[in-house]
Amino acid sequence: MTGFAAALAAAVLAAGAATPTAPPSAPPRAPQTVSPAGSIVAAIELRSPVPIAKTSDLASMIELRVGEPWRDEDVRHTLRNLYLTGSVSEAEAYAETLGEGRVRAIFALWPSVEVRSVAIQGKLGLPPADLKRSLVVHVAEPLVGDRVLRSVTALQDLYLDQGYADAKVHVRVREAPEVSAVDLVFEVEAGPRTLVRGLALEGELQGLKQEDLLKGLQSKIGKPFRRGAARDDEDRIQRNLNARGYRLAEVEPARVEPGGTNGVRLIFPVRLGALIEVEMHGADLDALRKKGLLPFLGNEGYDEALVLQAIDRIRADFQARGFYRARVERQETRTEGKIHLLLTVDPGPEYTLASVRFTGNAGVEERKLAELMTTSPKRLLSPGSGRLVDVTLKEDLANIRSYYALQGYNRVRVGPESVEADGRGLALTIPIVEGPRATVRDIALRGVVKLPDASVRSRLVLRPGGPYHPLLLQDSINAVRSLYDDQGYDAAQIAAEVEWNEEHTEAAIALDVLEGPQSTLDRIIVQGNVKTDEKVVRKFVDLEPGQPVSRQRLLEVQHELYRLGVFSRVDFDVLTTTDDSSRRDVRLRLQEGAFRRYTYGVGYDSEKGVSGALGYSHVNLFGRALTLQADVKVSQLDQQGRLLLSQPYLGPYKVPVRMSLFGVEEQQDSFDSRRRGLQVEIERRIGALRLGGLYTYKIVNTTNLDPNLSIDEIERDLTPVQIASVTGSVLYDRRDDPIDPRRGYSLASQLEMAFPAFAADEKFLKMINQATYQMPVGRASVAAVSMRLGAIEAFTSKCQEGVTELNPASCPIPLSERFFAGGRSTHRAYMRDTLGIPGDTLNDTTPAGGTGLALVNLDYRFPVYGAFGGVVFLDSGNVWGDWRQMRLDKMKSGVGLGVRYASPVGPVRLEMGWKLDRLPGEGPYEIYFSFGTPF
Repeated sequence: MTGFAAALAAAVLAAGAATPTAPPSAPPRAPQTVSPAGSIVAAIELRSPVPIAKTSDLASMIELRVGEPWRDEDVRHTLRNLYLTGSVSEAEAYAETLGEGRVRAIFALWPSVEVRSVAIQGKLGLPPADLKRSLVVHVAEPLVGDRVLRSVTALQDLYLDQGYADAKVHVRVREAPEVSAVDLVFEVEAGPRTLVRGLALEGELQGLKQEDLLKGLQSKIGKPFRRGAARDDEDRIQRNLNARGYRLAEVEPARVEPGGTNGVRLIFPVRLGALIEVEMHGADLDALRKKGLLPFLGNEGYDEALVLQAIDRIRADFQARGFYRARVERQETRTEGKIHLLLTVDPGPEYTLASVRFTGNAGVEERKLAELMTTSPKRLLSPGSGRLVDVTLKEDLANIRSYYALQGYNRVRVGPESVEADGRGLALTIPIVEGPRATVRDIALRGVVKLPDASVRSRLVLRPGGPYHPLLLQDSINAVRSLYDDQGYDAAQIAAEVEWNEEHTEAAIALDVLEGPQSTLDRIIVQGNVKTDEKVVRKFVDLEPGQPVSRQRLLEVQHELYRLGVFSRVDFDVLTTTDDSSRRDVRLRLQEGAFRRYTYGVGYDSEKGVSGALGYSHVNLFGRALTLQADVKVSQLDQQGRLLLSQPYLGPYKVPVRMSLFGVEEQQDSFDSRRRGLQVEIERRIGALRLGGLYTYKIVNTTNLDPNLSIDEIERDLTPVQIASVTGSVLYDRRDDPIDPRRGYSLASQLEMAFPAFAADEKFLKMINQATYQMPVGRASVAAVSMRLGAIEAFTSKCQEGVTELNPASCPIPLSERFFAGGRSTHRAYMRDTLGIPGDTLNDTTPAGGTGLALVNLDYRFPVYGAFGGVVFLDSGNVWGDWRQMRLDKMKSGVGLGVRYASPVGPVRLEMGWKLDRLPGEGPYEIYFSFGTPF
């Protein structure tokens, strides 16, 4: 390997990667004038022996301007900028005298050697994608010998880890001097793969069978050898021994020995240690193990600390079930080669926590202290209440101490608690000695010159007259430091000085600020974008020269570029200029990912027969970060086609635009449906405000309709309609979590106007508004409310053909555009879309929809156990045929309860709602299983 490395280094040096030098034919050099400073620049010229990629970008790095005086400072900045692009290894500036005080500025450039392409060829043995991921040299980056060598080493290591012990990796550097670039070809000869020829354990096994302990290993005889699998097998053998009671066993790394042609034998040295026997009295051993209460029976081994931990967990588990006086005792007997552990549980009587009382709390209300505690008396709809658990109570007391300390009671004493039993009830008393309160008398700011005093004070967590705590002081310092960093003062230093009165109850605080120089942006240097237009990149960088350089803002830029989906890597460097410590250059180093993706599939459905799907997507069309997606699905009964085009900007603005064309043809049992249309959507986010616009053109035709089938009975999305509309929407979202909010509110409004265009002939105006509010109740419960109000006004009297005319006001509105309610997210006491008024928006039991909608939802969500919670709710509302006739006395109500599970992707709900205004023929309740919150 040493000789190979030397040969590679020589090859790379020959390519000009390690120490760039001028090519044999250097740029023609003009004679430099003695003192060009002050001369007028009449022309600027770039000279290079070979073409340089992105010459236009290099030209933008020049700070000299035609018609302006030559300044040495501008020349120095230009040379620095050229180096930072990574496209230039050497640069020199010359001034050619043209007479009459005018000069031509000539920049002689020697381009850097760039990696134009990277390929892996030969008998690979492994997937090419896995091999490429191990490389540290990338396309569009400067050629650096160290990175090439590290890539070779990474490939060698990968092959060794996958069992290719004789794999050989060579690199070939193909020069392209006409563009100052190289093509790297990694030539691989994987050779035969090493196989596992034998597996064995080494050591005294005390009667255990090797074949039993070796079951379930990743390494298998006759299969390829992998080092990673052998390392994992050590843990598997350890678990096998633990399961057989040898919890002190030790398994050493496998010893790899030659085992025949292209084979190895894996030998795992083992020391068993003592056999651990566990006996349980007074409780079910298996049940405790399943609850995870016996860590010494897991994969952590066996020691004194784990046994004590198990005793604490068992006692806490019994206390959580009401056995507050539960006792757990242990007895350990050691004999030769064996340890016998006896755990005895005495649950004692079952108790219920009846009351919690605080004494001595003059400065904090008892209600607030109760909110800080998980421990609480028995309460309705709170299954975890009424239980006293020492571990939980200890955490509660720590929370109370922390809260008091942050309120300025730095010397507070909480507890020890007293517990008294009255029959099967427990009374918990928590004594509190608050002590004196420390407050802030005043806060002085010293050295604040470059930022407004008011803006600095607004960031302080401490306030005059408020509580004092060292943590609050540190938070204030961090907040001020963050403010300065946001404004480019990255070297700002903040120190605090605290003076106390004699009683040590009032603090006079002085913050001394050493602001330092402000770092401002000089230039943005973009590297690594091969196919992506640099103008698109700079659109999302959104930084201008002279702006403060903030690391937080740069992280936001990094996030914006990742969101484009074009780049697999986005890094940035903040560089100090050579002659001005306050000016910073930001260098963005990009690596583009794969742009194209193909999908396909074939399937069979008992209803639709054989079906097939074909898809294509491109995430960087024309290098403009445009995403194109085309899908086609075909079966014996339907055909679907869709074309999506989206771009993350609209002209110079970062406003995402999405366009979709679709066409669907379906054969139903009683009719055929054909749908086609166009949608164009834009969206703009401004903090918590989201503005949206949508243009829709949709034509739906129904043919071959069964004479016995009414349009009312067809699924609404398949009913005939010809509509063109524009929709504007506004959402102001101040919720803490859009998926499962606990606090905050949201306001949403949507206005749609339909108008005649092409074949579309509908004319109406549709508005819907919604407001939600979530408020925490106690430590873990949430009260939530939602209100929705909608209205549709028609500007035509033409009714949809074939639709039963119930209410003249709703008749002109197509079925697919009317309001419907009832279901898991609107009114949970009614089936989907069946909420309405008989003879107005209900035709017998068939919903007809309407032009008026009003809904109110109230939820109380509370925890039950772990990720499981409960909810009780009240839903009320209705759908009216004419929005002008909406009346509160026509609203229908329902109540219900449900179970919620907080999954990683959002709440999973099982809910049951009962009707309070049940009509003849309606069922008493409805049950829903769904995902997400109802509002």
